[in-house]
Amino acid sequence: MKNSVFELLNDIRKRPPMYLGKPSIHHLRCFLSGWFHGNSSQVKDAALFDEFASWIAKKHKVKSTQGWAKIIEFWSADEIDALKQFFVHLDEFQASLNKQTK
Repeated sequence: MKNSVFELLNDIRKRPPMYLGKPSIHHLRCFLSGWFHGNSSQVKDAALFDEFASWIAKKHKVKSTQGWAKIIEFWSADEIDALKQFFVHLDEFQASLNKQTK
């Protein structure tokens, strides 16, 4: 069992249908919600993923409680494009973290 949401997301990126059924940002959100619920005490980087959600809201200048999936979908062509954009944002977020630690 993976205990890092970012390791899990890298696996999902490689084979979305295996984890999500269909490539959809809403399927990803539901999958992650269940995964966090089932592994809440063992996930070592859950707080960092919460930071990613806040980062998405700031990046898109959203002040409501829409959630990261809805925000990304709003700026995407459809659910499949939103899933692709999620991973683009995830890479950008991780790069910003790497800059902060240097």
